Amino acid sequence: MIRTAPDKLFCAVGKVTVEYQYKRKYTPRTVALLFGLSGNRCANPGCNNRIIAESTEFDEAAVAGHIAHIYSRTSKGPRPYPGPERPPATGINGFENLILLCRHHHGLVDEQPNTHTAEQIRCWKADHLAKYLRIRSSLLPAHHRKQTVLGISFEAITADATMVEAGQPIVTSSLARSAPDGASPITTTEVRCWFQTDAGEPLAVDLTNMQMPCPVGGRASILLAVNEHGECAPFSLLSHATANWIPIFNRRELHRVLTSGRPLRRSVKSALMLILASMVLILAWQIAVMLRGATSWPATLPLTLVFAICAPLAGFGWLRDTLVERRLARLQRRVIVS
Repeated sequence: MIRTAPDKLFCAVGKVTVEYQYKRKYTPRTVALLFGLSGNRCANPGCNNRIIAESTEFDEAAVAGHIAHIYSRTSKGPRPYPGPERPPATGINGFENLILLCRHHHGLVDEQPNTHTAEQIRCWKADHLAKYLRIRSSLLPAHHRKQTVLGISFEAITADATMVEAGQPIVTSSLARSAPDGASPITTTEVRCWFQTDAGEPLAVDLTNMQMPCPVGGRASILLAVNEHGECAPFSLLSHATANWIPIFNRRELHRVLTSGRPLRRSVKSALMLILASMVLILAWQIAVMLRGATSWPATLPLTLVFAICAPLAGFGWLRDTLVERRLARLQRRVIVS
């Protein structure tokens, strides 16, 4: 289950000893998680009512569901917080203490708080989340899939997968070459996770100095870059239990996959265009210097032209990889998860 509120909110026992009252005030992330993980269904296990009713010929789509509190937002409401201290506002109005119900069941649980206890409603929510997390899927619209960056043509796709195994963390420590005496070593933790895509293909993901994106058995969407030969490199991962993309790409592997499927003439053409642009700019600068009073070409002109040729070649790969990474990072916002 997603943890966005203090766990102690659900560990308190006893009778209410402190009065409290909070307004209904939810963060955009909390609302997004509630609706995004609801499957557009009421969380009551026996109910199939939609949270958002579809549009009709005469009306727009309507929000027919309600955001309900597991522990009441006031000490005088149904299922008040049972702790001896005043509960935090972020806990009462946080994701852990909220559930999406249809209008009928929202009224029912509030009118019958002794029948529908906080423990029972939490079980509803946990079962509902587990059910719809298993069937969530992702989609990148077709017009965003084909990409071309500086002569590299690739396809961006998403793959929905389940984590089937996580390896043991490998911790290594090393000192930088320029580190002074007595400096602390740099610690690196690497973990390899194995996913099984919905298409039945295994996919290994290496995580460096990152927390596990999801537990074993958890669902995730993975953004992949695929070259013209069908080889793919994972770029980022979205756990279906969160709302954040995690970068998981290896720069060398991404570079190898994308450049192996690229025609050579496109690369040469792009590099020559950069060299030509650099030479034109440098020649324009030298002409401007001469127009200001110089009587001859500077003696450094040959070295300058050599630099104009070598610099673009040296920086071409870095520029290309940087632009590819930024393009893929922007595509994350276009992925639809439902």
